[in-house]
Parts: sequence; C-alpha cells; structure tokens
Amino acid sequence: MLCQDCAPSDALVHDFLTVAHAFSMTLRPPHQLRPEAGPYPHRAFSLLGFLRKHAAQNGTPVSQSDIAADLRLAAPTVTLMLNDLEKDGFVERIRDSQDRRIVRVLLTPAGEQALTNQFRLHRERISYILSCLGENDVSSLMSNMQKVLDCVATSGDHLMYRKGATS
Repeated sequence: MLCQDCAPSDALVHDFLTVAHAFSMTLRPPHQLRPEAGPYPHRAFSLLGFLRKHAAQNGTPVSQSDIAADLRLAAPTVTLMLNDLEKDGFVERIRDSQDRRIVRVLLTPAGEQALTNQFRLHRERISYILSCLGENDVSSLMSNMQKVLDCVATSGDHLMYRKGATS
C-alpha cells in the first residue's frame, strides 16, 4: 500500500484512467463475427476463448455454471450471452448424460472459425499500433505494463476483482 506522501495526485490518477480507458477501447473495437450475426461485446469473445481453452485442456464441454464462475459473470448474463451465440451457431448446449440438470457448452466449428478470424483481426490491429512505436518504446511499454500487472497481482484483495462478482 502506498504511503500518504507517495500517493499520486488526483490529476495523475485521472490522467492514468483516461489513457488506460482510451488504450482499452483501442484494443477492443466493435467485434463482429459475421455481418448477419451483428456485433458482439468483448466478453462474448472472452467466453468463446474460454470454451476453446477449456476444450484444449480438458477435452470435454464445460458447464454453464463453471463458465459463470471462471469468467466472473452472473449466471443470467452467461445464459443471455449463450442464447445469442447458440442462435448464431457459435456454441452448442448439451445436457449432461449423468445429471440432466447440468448443461454443458461447446464451441462449434463456426464458433472456432469466428474466434480465429477475430484473433487475426485483433493481432493485425495490435501489430499496427506497435509498428507506430520504435523498438525502445515498445520495450519500455512492455516493461511498464508488466510492472502494473505485477503491482496489481501483489496488491491484495482491495484492488482485485473478487471471484463471483457479477457483471
């Protein structure tokens, strides 16, 4: 925790938040999987990415409740997101064969392709942004971003999102 004499000014905190928000918005352009599907929020891609990662690690579909817990989203939020993604053919819901109360979710080939396309576009956007900086600036940016992540990771519960928080 910072001492009172070491604390940054309110103006510096405001400037940091302004830059952080602008940077975040630059890296999160409106996402679109297919023109007919319409735009999807960033967290829909987080969900699709989570499904891809879970399948690669476990080889099995994941339950809706595990999605909500791991992504720190409210269960109704996950349900609404999955409704849209399922309607557009990006995910499939399957009842658990041993416990019919459990609904498992898997990424479809169309969802996999949409995620691959979005990652490609995201990578192109980030590559362009980094190409505008010199090698030293990129190195400095990465070093300072790592310091911020290290600070947040060691800051304790008061700065971290708590597991189970709703969106």
